[in-house]
Amino acid sequence: MEEDIIDISEQLQCSLCTAAMEENYIFCISCGYPEKGSEEEQTKFHAHRILNMRKSSDARQGITSARNILFIIAAINMLWGIFYFFQNSQDISLLIYFPILSVMYLVLGYWSQQKPLMALVLGLLVYLTVIVLGAIYEPESIISVSGLFLKSFVIIYLAKGINAALHIKKS
Repeated sequence: MEEDIIDISEQLQCSLCTAAMEENYIFCISCGYPEKGSEEEQTKFHAHRILNMRKSSDARQGITSARNILFIIAAINMLWGIFYFFQNSQDISLLIYFPILSVMYLVLGYWSQQKPLMALVLGLLVYLTVIVLGAIYEPESIISVSGLFLKSFVIIYLAKGINAALHIKKS
């Protein structure tokens, strides 16, 4: 009966995450730390862990930048809709169109806090759809220098955000 009782004080713990370890295990089953590995393996583990933390931090910054772009697009659409309405007051459909786009980008921006990959992909798809529809309606809008620069800037930041969200999803 006494043999069945395990003395907790003799049980091994991982020195990194303090999870319980079996005596014959080399690696912690919880965090993967090579508790009984060589000094080189332990050093590699720490270096890899620091590198992953750095990559995750950079990825979170990329997602935040892309989220901010969605909020900026929302504001630009709202302001452009108001401006365009006062320039062409006979076109009431644009007064509805631009606020709907603004709300859509705002919702995607807030949603990117919970589901960054899905929100940023949808944000990019909506943005590209608007560009294509704008080019069909007004072809010269696609090649204006300022418009081309702004569109490229937005697409690049959204793509970087998607890439960052993919990195976080993998790790």
